[in-house]
Amino acid sequence: MNITIHIERLVLDGLPVTSHDAGVVQSAIEAELAGLFVQQGFGPGLPRGKALSHLRTGSIHVGCGASPAQIGDQVASVLHHGVVRASSRMPMRSERRAILAGGAE
Repeated sequence: MNITIHIERLVLDGLPVTSHDAGVVQSAIEAELAGLFVQQGFGPGLPRGKALSHLRTGSIHVGCGASPAQIGDQVASVLHHGVVRASSRMPMRSERRAILAGGAE
């Protein structure tokens, strides 16, 4: 199975991360997201090849002295949760067929 995730823009407001730390945070997000999607999946309603135009997530709480890698892991966790939550609001395949065919909405 191949999984491709493209994040065009990720806004991390208020986090103690400098531009020097950006590469470490990015690597941690990529590694943790890959692990979460492999272990826990995408959720039941996310169709193959689906693009999400945006994704709102919850907050993270960063403790004093959190490393850039720990921050990246937390960001990945809320991103994964957001994707799973978004997919649970999508109609399942049979429901999509019914909607496309003019059935129940």
